Amino acid sequence: MTASPYLVLLETSGNQNFIFSTNKLKENIGASELTYRAGTRWVLDAVAEINETPELRQWANSQDLRGILRNKDLNPAIEQGHKPLEIIIATSGKALILARTEETAKDLIRRVTRKALEDAPGLNLSGVFVQIQDWDQTNSLDEAIREVHKTFEETQPYRPTAEARFLRLPIIADCSFSGLPASHLDYTPENERVPISRVSASKREA
Repeated sequence: MTASPYLVLLETSGNQNFIFSTNKLKENIGASELTYRAGTRWVLDAVAEINETPELRQWANSQDLRGILRNKDLNPAIEQGHKPLEIIIATSGKALILARTEETAKDLIRRVTRKALEDAPGLNLSGVFVQIQDWDQTNSLDEAIREVHKTFEETQPYRPTAEARFLRLPIIADCSFSGLPASHLDYTPENERVPISRVSASKREA
């Protein structure tokens, strides 16, 4: 390779608060599923689009996922020069990906975080990247992993919390389950209409 690649970290934070913000089992399970998708399904879908490898979408469980990541035809090493991205880790709430260029790294982060905003409002998912120095050296990736985690921690204080994204002006009804601003009315198992937030609704749908 003529230039050192970039290491991208996509990771969720505040998972306990997101998953257990209510005592509703259905929402707890749904929130856990959304956290899992953030580091797996959404990442592989975005890489599939950028790398033009739709086969990356074709997995149904953790065993399939591990098989895809080990498949050098579907997930080739970045130094081979065939694809712009290589997935190193894709697990619940966290992914590490090698990107050939800075623009590709930004594009990946943009796609995955946009998916989180659309499908899991309230989930705090963010991404950072660093350029790997001395790529040909033995420990260059280890150093980059430490650096990208440090960068991630340094950026977190400047990010608005999930709660700050759900403003209450104009004054609107509270969600019956989470206390967040309600976005619409939904039906309970008793067929009663109650106000519900987009956050609770997304967890229940998941």
